[in-house]
Amino acid sequence: MLTLFMPWRSGLDLKKEGKTWDDTFADAKFIPRHQTLMKNFNIQYECMDAQDDFHAQMKKGNALLPSWIIAQSSFMSEFQQEQRIDDFTFDETRTQDDDELGYSSELGKMRFGKEETMREMCGIIKGSEWHNPESNLLPDDTDLAPEPPEFNIPGSQWKASVAKERAAILEQRTKNMPENAGSNFHKSADPNVVEIVDRSYLTKKCQTGKWKATITGIVLDFKLNKEQQRAFSIIAAHVANPNSEPLKMYIAGMGGTGKSQVLKAVIKYFETRKESHRFVAVAPTGTAAALLGGSTYHSIFGICDMFEQTTTQLAQVKSRLTGVNYVFFDEVSMLSCRDLYKISARLAQVLGNADTPFGGMNMIFAGDFAQLPPAMGGEGVALYSRTVGTKGATLVHQEEAIGKALWQQVTTVVILRKNMRQTHNTPEDKKLRKALENMRYKRCTPEDLIFLRSLKSSKSPGYQSITEKQFRNVSIITLLTLTRMQSTWLAHSVLHLRLTKP
Repeated sequence: MLTLFMPWRSGLDLKKEGKTWDDTFADAKFIPRHQTLMKNFNIQYECMDAQDDFHAQMKKGNALLPSWIIAQSSFMSEFQQEQRIDDFTFDETRTQDDDELGYSSELGKMRFGKEETMREMCGIIKGSEWHNPESNLLPDDTDLAPEPPEFNIPGSQWKASVAKERAAILEQRTKNMPENAGSNFHKSADPNVVEIVDRSYLTKKCQTGKWKATITGIVLDFKLNKEQQRAFSIIAAHVANPNSEPLKMYIAGMGGTGKSQVLKAVIKYFETRKESHRFVAVAPTGTAAALLGGSTYHSIFGICDMFEQTTTQLAQVKSRLTGVNYVFFDEVSMLSCRDLYKISARLAQVLGNADTPFGGMNMIFAGDFAQLPPAMGGEGVALYSRTVGTKGATLVHQEEAIGKALWQQVTTVVILRKNMRQTHNTPEDKKLRKALENMRYKRCTPEDLIFLRSLKSSKSPGYQSITEKQFRNVSIITLLTLTRMQSTWLAHSVLHLRLTKP
């Protein structure tokens, strides 16, 4: 206690010669705060003792359960109830502190709001009776046992297999790569030289030469509408004109407008030219990258927030980007300003072109800013944030400002408006499209709200219910679950529903 709460440089500062430690401790003048802390040092051990006593009483069936456990125990088996006891009693083997586990003795405004949202979501799930298992709602194929893997190999062999497949993909990508593929970036014109242009410069059409027929054929094959064709033609024409300035393009549009279809057409165009090595598709998350058939930008560009990249790792990034000069970046709304700065800085570092944004790489961004914002920081650090750039006191603020300036250099924009996913023309489909479009801009009309409320799950006559069989394999998106116990309860309910046989 003396070493914790008393100032000292050596042991003689704490205990004088001729005195014992007990006398020194008794003579020490601790402030009330220190005395309180010392009294609370044994609370952990008292909690552990209480936990052991409570667990022993639970085993014997003599303990009085708290009300929050009793309320949830009616639908849980004896084993599940025992697991809940283990989960909600103190465990001395846990290494996380209270902050990591999300526990707090006093609820702040943010935590209180989260718990209110959790309770609301739990009430909706309970009210819809989605958690009640019904045997008549099981899939037609009741044999839900997972199939065993065809072969079982250790982890080291799995890693070797993945490395082998990756090498094969890289070899296929570089099959038609020319010898000078690493030096095919166009150097920007001198920014200090001003040229006077006439109107014809702004209205002239880009020449595609011998690739005109190929571009037209791909447009017809992929059935691109007018807006999709415009986006694809800009990219194709830029590829056909190697002396063009670096392309910085943004393809906007809500979900279902065909941004992925434009990507497929672009990939086909590069394949037709036997230049697949020049193009990569990336995304911020693994799920989005998998849908693209690409990779996360973290892995492609070698970006890691925790550790500085070594020379060997940077060389690997450079080898992956050899010959690449077009990057398709999907879900750009999830990028923060600082993320964009990191991408540009890493490309400039790897490509050895520090004076040009993104190292001279042609960047094609796609996404919808009405969807997910950056995971860390939310809208406050997004590319459209109004607060980024107003502060410059720290290095992080300066990097965010540079990232926002980089985004403002994206001047080629094509907006896809026609929804290609919802092409039916029933009155309900038209109302849904209109409601979704108005929802994007927070302009829902009373008619939209009435229509959306009519789609709520309900047991009342005339409404569809989420418990109907046609919805059993549909994803259920929730805000937050009430507690870890409620989350487990929902999972067990679904599992029980899926595995219970008639």
